[in-house]
Amino acid sequence: STNGIPINDDFLEFLNLHRAALQISFDGYAQEKQRMQPTIRYISQMIERIKSYPEIILSINSVFTKPHVSELSKSIIKMIELEIPEIEFCLDILGNWDEESLDIYRYELGKVASYLKANNDGSSRIPVSLFKRKKADRMFCCNQGENSLTIDTDGNIWGCYRFCDYFKLNRGGQDSRAFNFGNILNLDNIIEWIDQNGIEINRSFRTDRYMTSDHQYCFKCEYNRSCRICPANSVLSTSSFWVVPEWQCKVNQLNHDLCHSFHRDH
Repeated sequence: STNGIPINDDFLEFLNLHRAALQISFDGYAQEKQRMQPTIRYISQMIERIKSYPEIILSINSVFTKPHVSELSKSIIKMIELEIPEIEFCLDILGNWDEESLDIYRYELGKVASYLKANNDGSSRIPVSLFKRKKADRMFCCNQGENSLTIDTDGNIWGCYRFCDYFKLNRGGQDSRAFNFGNILNLDNIIEWIDQNGIEINRSFRTDRYMTSDHQYCFKCEYNRSCRICPANSVLSTSSFWVVPEWQCKVNQLNHDLCHSFHRDH
């Protein structure tokens, strides 16, 4: 994952040779407003370069803040036009989203859905992850450590960069050892630790084990099989691994209902 600045042809050739995945962190027109820089043109040119390496698995990840959520549909549609094969986005977890901002999000998401309906006849692949068909045959579990690892500047290995950020902000503590896979200088023990403990950690973070900030238990909710709850996001928002902020619950329900409507009508 990168913001695109360190990318050069040698790096792209290496990724292409090894058929690696490359995720660009880019917030579209919202990023231009936040940083007051013409980043759309730069990112567009860079994406065209990356697409010339056919073995690279390219994706975009965007985070929209409360002041700039009105740029969501414009930004996502631009990414679709750039033919990004995989587009993911979410809302800023520290945004404290109120009803007014969630209404804007609902409106913007509806515009993306309308664009996809108008420009997809059902035979082509939908690039926006949120609108892809998903099987709700099992409860979601955090997969940190299964398909990704994060190495911090001290060589410590984590299952996810969000846990790394959280424990650095909170200066470690007893809980951090449960999520720290060790140090890169001791690879044998790391592999053994992940094999023995990684899956159990993931299983513990099942959606049905959470509750909302107003004490509604998630196992009772009709939406629980469609929710994707990140434990690190939860603890950053509510100071508890097991409590989901109420606004996040509303966003999950909104996403589910809009996606259900999209696939029913499409």
